[in-house]
Amino acid sequence: MKCFFKRPPETQKALGATLSAGLSDTQQDVHDRALFYYRLLQYNPNVAERVVNPPKQAVSVFADTQSSETKDRIFDEFNSLSVVYQKPSYMFTDREHREPFEYSEDLTSLTVGAEDPENVISAQRYQENDNDLLLSTSDKEDNGTRASNGSSTSAYNAPSDLISPSLISSQTPAETSLVNTGGPTHSSQSNFSLDDLLGIGVTEAPAPTPPALTLNSKPVLDPGTFQRKWGQLALALSQECSLSPQGAASLMNPQSLIRHMQSNYIQCIASGGQPPNYKFFFYAQKDGATAFFLVECIVNTASAKAQLKIKADDGTAAEAFSTLFQSALSKFGLS
Repeated sequence: MKCFFKRPPETQKALGATLSAGLSDTQQDVHDRALFYYRLLQYNPNVAERVVNPPKQAVSVFADTQSSETKDRIFDEFNSLSVVYQKPSYMFTDREHREPFEYSEDLTSLTVGAEDPENVISAQRYQENDNDLLLSTSDKEDNGTRASNGSSTSAYNAPSDLISPSLISSQTPAETSLVNTGGPTHSSQSNFSLDDLLGIGVTEAPAPTPPALTLNSKPVLDPGTFQRKWGQLALALSQECSLSPQGAASLMNPQSLIRHMQSNYIQCIASGGQPPNYKFFFYAQKDGATAFFLVECIVNTASAKAQLKIKADDGTAAEAFSTLFQSALSKFGLS
């Protein structure tokens, strides 16, 4: 069949003889296969060519590193071609026909980009901003109502859990007398309370700078150990970062990113995908220690964004490693 679609005039007779022999064969599977091809050609030769000789797809998952979680993901789509192709449906389904999905916190997340990452990040940012507010909306409305009715005869008292003991103890005698003054000093006392909440005018000793994280220049981790660690370790960080336009363009050759990260002591243990989505699994080792950092990096070259999932033996160093990893990624394609 493949030869026929490559050179129809020369192979037409040979194909006809082959199908005729197949239809006459006593083996049921041979007969059914020949009948299938015959009916396919009879229906539409162009459709038959797309079925029999489709474009080749790049290998995105290595057999020796395919984990049980990956197989679970495939069997979640049991009543589909995922079982036949041994890969999740996104790898062989056109974008417009893909089902929406949610990222999970482990290796089962093998799909990329069905939901716009910008929407996810925006929602997270709004939630974080809401959590950072000193007063809820209802508190503000209540305070505003009391002020407009003239019923507020005493200074605003901030909730005790919002003012740390260190801030109260750091007040000077003059500040203390200002706070304790009643009546006419209502406005000043309110302003001071808000300033105290916001940390204005209160000087605190800066937190000690943590030691800079350094990585082992020659870490060694075999695929089996990587897979086991990935399944056992909890997710330490999940972040999104940006690539430079030059870096996104350089991913036409994914090996260039692998070499770039290796120059920063971050090794790649597996990679795959096809434009515009690529997936990489990286690892690095803390210098002078046995602690490893594992990274799942999903890059979308169209949006120049990368989704990172980081797991670490030493969770306290995950943030520092994330900063180091993103710094290296941001420089990709600039040199």
